[in-house]
Amino acid sequence: MVQGSRVLLLHAVVAACVVLASACGTASECDLYVQDLNTLTNYVLARQYTNASLPATFGAIRLGINPGVYIGDVAWFNINPYFSGLALRGILQQTWDGVLNATLQQKVLTATEAWIDFTLNHLSPDGYPWDWWVSADGTNDTSCIGPGVALQCNHADSEDSYLAMILGVSWLYKSRGGSTQFISQRLSTIESMADKLVALMDSDNLTIALRSYAIKYTMDNAEAWWGLDGMSKLETAVGGSRASFFQGKADALRAAILTLYNANYGGGRWKYFKDNNDGAGDCDGSVFYYRAAPVVWPVIFGVVAPESQQYAVSQVAWINSRFDGTNGTLNWSVEQVDPPFWWPAITYSAVLTESCARGVQSYNTIKSTVFPSLSASWSVPDAGWFALAVDSMYRSNCVSTTSPVSTPTPTPTPTPTKMPVTAPPTTASNPTSIVAAPVQRPASSQAINRFCGLEIVFLSFLVASALI
Repeated sequence: MVQGSRVLLLHAVVAACVVLASACGTASECDLYVQDLNTLTNYVLARQYTNASLPATFGAIRLGINPGVYIGDVAWFNINPYFSGLALRGILQQTWDGVLNATLQQKVLTATEAWIDFTLNHLSPDGYPWDWWVSADGTNDTSCIGPGVALQCNHADSEDSYLAMILGVSWLYKSRGGSTQFISQRLSTIESMADKLVALMDSDNLTIALRSYAIKYTMDNAEAWWGLDGMSKLETAVGGSRASFFQGKADALRAAILTLYNANYGGGRWKYFKDNNDGAGDCDGSVFYYRAAPVVWPVIFGVVAPESQQYAVSQVAWINSRFDGTNGTLNWSVEQVDPPFWWPAITYSAVLTESCARGVQSYNTIKSTVFPSLSASWSVPDAGWFALAVDSMYRSNCVSTTSPVSTPTPTPTPTPTKMPVTAPPTTASNPTSIVAAPVQRPASSQAINRFCGLEIVFLSFLVASALI
């Protein structure tokens, strides 16, 4: 075989392995997932203010279709950097090649640039991201529409999570081919956001939610790790000088997050918070949010691997058993266990850990209830999470076939709340970290990986030998 033919054969095998790795089953299934991902991407883009003649609001991303608050005859949309960051994370992190065409890819990058600028230009007087409010027509913006109302005036639910979104989304933008010049021109400001996040790390290296609220949430800390890890990668990508500093902080934070795993509770389970009195709340499932959902946050933000039996697989299995529709409970994969929210983040965690039956069931439930128009009961963070869930199905052994059906009567878009305003009750605990043991992938997945790995190694050897 001539050298050129060997190279072509190697490329062919690699391409075939990519197709095999995208184990969405039939062509119709693959087409359906591609359609879903395009729908979700366009939904997020459609929520953005894009009138360049209104620079104060240009780039802001609304929470949903309907305004959150009416004051007099003026409708106001909540502009939340956390929820809009989750939306962008989903559509930036999902598969692009073979899914989004070049025009749509560029639209996502342009939208992300506008969001980064809006967010960095709408900070508190001391430089922290806040919730913002924009009038429906985009002509007015303010940080306070309800003086004396905590959630409507100069408010941030969690400074650590808000800061993390800026860092993580900035990295995803660059990793998708975003402009180095765009990031470099704003690097000092983005670094100041990262420094503020580092400053929220306490003596145990966990981040506190707010400077005025020293509670350390598992969810927030997983997000903070993702943000700092992304910041280190961003520094490297644009030639910054602080990559090792931020990576060191990310590593320290990850080690601290592992102390939030309680091996002595429920067979091993993530806690949902810790405070400075060494109190830590175990996830007992009494409330879906916030005493159940936090257990999947370390895996859906990449702190732990999906294959980890203790840190990931068992956590999803617990949610599946705790919320399965028996003994008076709701079934998370067919019902809204936390109305009016759908929690597609849990769908994503199920697919990631190959809890396929429940993941596919949740996918079908959401598709049959919310699609195709993504009505007012849907929100941009929902779209981001569902994009990641659908994308993971597209690339995994979890497959489904369904088709869009009519949507329910629209209801006002709810404003999600990340955590209770007051500190939850604490219980003393001494967490123990356990080394995660990998879970075996399905035989079909193992066979594909083994075939592809051996063939690529063998053909690479042939090509290399021809070049010697």
